[in-house]
Amino acid sequence: GVEEMDKGQANTVVKVISILYWIEAAFALLGGLFILTAGSALGVLGTRFGGMGMLGGLFGALAAFAGLFMILVGIAALATGFGLWKHKSWARVVATIVSVLGLFSFPIGTIINGGIIYFLWFNDEIKKLFH
Repeated sequence: GVEEMDKGQANTVVKVISILYWIEAAFALLGGLFILTAGSALGVLGTRFGGMGMLGGLFGALAAFAGLFMILVGIAALATGFGLWKHKSWARVVATIVSVLGLFSFPIGTIINGGIIYFLWFNDEIKKLFH
């Protein structure tokens, strides 16, 4: 049969999932800042020197939007990681929604996110931590 995990092991699994969210947050925040600054700079340069006119401005606006979106994703991932660390039930729901979307990033994302969903919803010891 399947080996049962104790409360300490369950807590460790949740902490690992929290850390995965913090790593995701770091990448999203850094990526968002990079896109925001580089894209805006390229947009300004394109408008000033490239003869791109409105296209350069549009590129700058799109880069700013993409950068801000990634920063928001990073903040959400950071909050979710903290929520999981503290065994908050809302964080379990948010992590599940994100993991369902992550299932589509085949094959690595499918494996990792499938594991996260399994542990958060189908492991009895982990479920107890959130109640």
